[in-house]
Amino acid sequence: ALTTTTVVSVSGAGDTVVTAWVCAKEILKLSDAGCLRFAMAAAGVVVEKPYTATASLEEIRIRLKEFGYEF
Repeated sequence: ALTTTTVVSVSGAGDTVVTAWVCAKEILKLSDAGCLRFAMAAAGVVVEKPYTATASLEEIRIRLKEFGYEF
């Protein structure tokens, strides 16, 4: 099911994807598919915030849970 998101700012979204992917792979030891979901969830969190923002682990976890994923 598709959902909509209000995009406030895309500043730093690409950086967030790369950083989240590396953290998911090296620290959480997720599979490539898990890394992709984790990175996209992190980017989804930050684009909803103004300016350059961060995504906490808890925010990423909540976003993943909304789509039926857990880590």
